[in-house]
Amino acid sequence: MRQWRVGTFSMGILLIAVGIALLVAQIKQYAVVEAVTTWWPVIFILLGCEILAYIHFSKEEHPKIKYDFASILLVLFLTMFGLGFYALTATGFLPRVSQMVMSREYTVLFPEARLVVPAEVKKIRVDTPSAQLKLAVSSSRELVAYGDANIFAKNEVEAKKLSGEDFILLRTVGDTLYVELRDLPRKRDFNPGATGAEYRLILPADIPVEIAHDGFGSLEIAAEGIRSDWMVNTRSPVEIAASSQANLEVRAKTRSGEMLFGNVDWQISGQPRRDTEMPDTNDRPDRQQAVQASVKWGEGKYKLYVNSEDRITVNRLD
Repeated sequence: MRQWRVGTFSMGILLIAVGIALLVAQIKQYAVVEAVTTWWPVIFILLGCEILAYIHFSKEEHPKIKYDFASILLVLFLTMFGLGFYALTATGFLPRVSQMVMSREYTVLFPEARLVVPAEVKKIRVDTPSAQLKLAVSSSRELVAYGDANIFAKNEVEAKKLSGEDFILLRTVGDTLYVELRDLPRKRDFNPGATGAEYRLILPADIPVEIAHDGFGSLEIAAEGIRSDWMVNTRSPVEIAASSQANLEVRAKTRSGEMLFGNVDWQISGQPRRDTEMPDTNDRPDRQQAVQASVKWGEGKYKLYVNSEDRITVNRLD
């Protein structure tokens, strides 16, 4: 005759109940965790009912209760596992992991934007996010902007949606044209987003330009043909290139002479020196004043001022 072990019947009932509860929670978005934390004493009620049923239906004069500890432990383990799995799903962790596994990197091209700069505009200010920026000039009054971004997303449709439709914002205030390049949502943890972007601008050569390049990402300037004064403020590396026919002077300011690179002869006017405000007993390295340096093409009629906390590279193209 088969021996009845207390816990076997309860295991079956609990597995059915927990399975139904988790299924309903997934479909109806029901907070099953709250229900389980409220009704968990039912486990002991079921076990007690099973013990009474065993004693009542047992044909032995002095029945000995035998427990199915394996079934009881299995019920507890499966219940905790199911609740843990549900909690990871409800908090959005598992969906994000699933999306990350199914996602890959897409290259999205920004639509080309063109604007004929009005005659009343006497200055252009460019504000850029943490991205690579390439600048060039043209002899016309037309401003041209385009670029691309690498987007980590589940599919190409989602990648294009994350990149947005308007990557550039143009507005005129007084005699200044403000050009703002939009920052993209960045990929963080398991969330989709941009892993990198590159913007390209072609600016009128005869309009003064001020550039505020925020965050990270290199800045490249094709300075050939510049016929106005430019000002560049950035924390990122800057690379400038122009041919021998240019009529330009680059005036650079950076942390030290070790930040100046290129195939030109830099004329350094500000040598690094010790900060006299630093106590002699301080073990930290002595701070240095910024170094100012310049390089000139031709008469150097037009000025390109560069303030950077990183390396500044100037190359003369032959």
